[in-house]
Amino acid sequence: MGTAATVNRSTSRRGIALVVGLFVFGVAMMALLFRAPRTTDRAPDVPMAAPRRTLRIVSVSVRGRAQDGAAIGQQLKRIDADVYLLQGVRVGDVPAIGRELGMSRAAGDVFYPAQNLAGPSAGFGNAIFSRFPMYESRSIPSRGGSFGVWAVMVVDDAQFLVASMDPTDSEAAEGRGAVAAVERGKELAMLAQAFAATQQATLIAGAHVPGWETTDEVRLRSGEVRVQMVADDRAVERILAMSRIVDGKVSIMPIALPADAMNDAVGASVGPSVSGG
Repeated sequence: MGTAATVNRSTSRRGIALVVGLFVFGVAMMALLFRAPRTTDRAPDVPMAAPRRTLRIVSVSVRGRAQDGAAIGQQLKRIDADVYLLQGVRVGDVPAIGRELGMSRAAGDVFYPAQNLAGPSAGFGNAIFSRFPMYESRSIPSRGGSFGVWAVMVVDDAQFLVASMDPTDSEAAEGRGAVAAVERGKELAMLAQAFAATQQATLIAGAHVPGWETTDEVRLRSGEVRVQMVADDRAVERILAMSRIVDGKVSIMPIALPADAMNDAVGASVGPSVSGG
């Protein structure tokens, strides 16, 4: 009897622990799904085109920085950008960064974990913060897991794509027994294919890509797509403008950032092309 009672109590405790564990897991998944693709979040029925005004874009990786989300947001706010394309953002820092920038989920932010760098349960990922509304946010998937996030942005009754991505680096590739350049090439090719599959005219992307090679740019190009870009001084961080030659008339120019801006951040003005190119 005593042994049976002990076994029953032990089984009961394990059952309770299992229920609690499943509840915690469910809450965590709901938190991620809140920022995952939402099929009902459709963009308005406005033309797909290049931006009709010049936008101030900033891209930077915040991975490994000691500051918390509020401090990161305060430092970014000094740049006064229209759109921030961030990589390496800790999951828990997303709300605080949004509050400091005045770009919360309601006003415009999207996030997805960097599964290609740290697996399905990655504690950091790629994020977009914007002054303008975004719709149809979703992961940019690859065989090694999501390597970025993108969304449809609407400005001045025109819609276009914005993205933040962090392709596979050497450490993550070695952990999978792969080569970083090869994995990165596959991911960039997938981005090009995904863009081609949409009917959007323009994609503006921020990317953290140590070891960028000429072949990487080639993978993004096709007969119908033009690729322009600006990079930071170390060529680690860059902003890409991918546009269809027929209807994606866009220009991209580097902009100077404040002296106290984050290290390795890159800024660009992206807007309609005066020459039509």
